Amino acid sequence: TDEFGRTDSWTQVRDDETGCTTETRENGSSNTWCEDGTNTWADEFGNTGTSTYDQATGCSIETRSDGSSSKWCDDGTSEWTDEQGNTSVSLYNHETGCSVTTNTDGSSNTWCEDGSGSWTDADGNEQFWNEVRDDETGCTTQTYSDNSTNTWCEDGSGSWTDPHSGETISWSASVYDEETGCTTEERSDGSTNTWCDDGSNFWTNADGSTSTWDQATGCSETFNADGSSNTWCEDGTGSWTSADGYHEEWSSTYDEETGCTTEDRTDGSKNIWCNDGSSTWIGSDGSEHRSFYDEETGCQVDEHDDGSKSGWCEDGTGWWEDAEGVQESWAPPVYSYDEETGCSTDSYDDGTSFTWCDDGRTIWTDADGTVEEWVPPTEVVNSDGSTTMTWSDG
Repeated sequence: TDEFGRTDSWTQVRDDETGCTTETRENGSSNTWCEDGTNTWADEFGNTGTSTYDQATGCSIETRSDGSSSKWCDDGTSEWTDEQGNTSVSLYNHETGCSVTTNTDGSSNTWCEDGSGSWTDADGNEQFWNEVRDDETGCTTQTYSDNSTNTWCEDGSGSWTDPHSGETISWSASVYDEETGCTTEERSDGSTNTWCDDGSNFWTNADGSTSTWDQATGCSETFNADGSSNTWCEDGTGSWTSADGYHEEWSSTYDEETGCTTEDRTDGSKNIWCNDGSSTWIGSDGSEHRSFYDEETGCQVDEHDDGSKSGWCEDGTGWWEDAEGVQESWAPPVYSYDEETGCSTDSYDDGTSFTWCDDGRTIWTDADGTVEEWVPPTEVVNSDGSTTMTWSDG
C-alpha cells in the first residue's frame, strides 16, 4: 500500500519440476522466471515477452509480441529491433572504453567512458564532444564541436553556452526550504525554477511569465508577460484568456459506451474525438466538420456541413468534392532516375513534372509543355583569393 492508499497484491507459485516461479498480480499481469535463465512476462494489456540466455554466446535475447526484440551480451554488445524491423547495434571496445551504436538509417553515436563522444546523422553530418572534470570545483564541462558548452557541478550549479549567440546562462546551486518543502533554482537571465515535495512546481521566465503545476488540483496554469493565460487540468477542464481579455472555458467527458470524449466550450463550440479515430468539430455558429478513417478504401475522409468532402489515402491518392458534387482527384507522382544525366523526375498525372539533378539543376515542366530551368552559377577562385560566381543569364 502506497502513501495514497492504493493497494497492489500478488501471488507466487513455484513449480519444482520445471524450476520456474510465476508471480501473478491482481491487474492481470504476470511474470515467470526459471532456473535455466528463461523469463516470460505479460502485462495487463495482453502484451507478452520471452527472454532466454545462451551460455555459449553469453547473450540474452528477448522477443516481444509486438514484433520487437533485443539482445544484450556479457561482452557489452547489444542489439535492438523495433516492431517495424529497424535495428540498432551497439558494440563495446574494451581497449578504448567506447560503445558505438549504428542504426538502420546509417546514423550512429559513440559514447566513451572518459565522457567524450560523437553523433553522426543519416546524412553524414557529425557532432562530437569531450568532457573534462575539475576535482577542485567539483564541476564537469562538456565542450561540443559547434562551440556550445555545458557545465554541471556537484552543488547543483551549472551553465550553458549557446553556440549561435555565444550567450552563457548560468544557474545557482539549488536551495531547499524546509518550511515550504520546496527547492528553488535561480538563473542568470532572471528566471527561476521551484519544485516541491508535494509534487507541485513553479517556473518564472526571464520576461516575467510564470507556469505552475498544482499536484492537489491536478491543474497547470501559465500566465504570460502580455497578460494572456492558460489553464489545463487532468479532469479535462481548462480555460484560456487572451491578451486583450477574451476568456473561454471548456470541460470534457468520456462516454464508455461510444468510446468518445466530448469537449464543450463556453463559446458554444464542441469537439468530439473517439477511440476509433473519428472526430467531429461543431463550431459556435453550428457549422460541423467530421473526420473519420475508411478502412475499406484506406482513406482519411473529412466531411463538412455544406456537403463538401475530401479524402487523403494511404496509397498517396486523394480527392476533393465540392458542395455541388463536382469532384477532383489526384495520384502520387511517378518517380524515375536517369543515370546518364544524374537527374531525378517526379511526373504527375496532369502532365506536369519536376526534375532535380546531381549538378544542382532543377527543371519544371507545365502541362502545356512549357519548361523552366534553373542552372546553378559557376564558381571561379581568382588569383587574389576572391571568388567570381557567374549565372546562366550572364
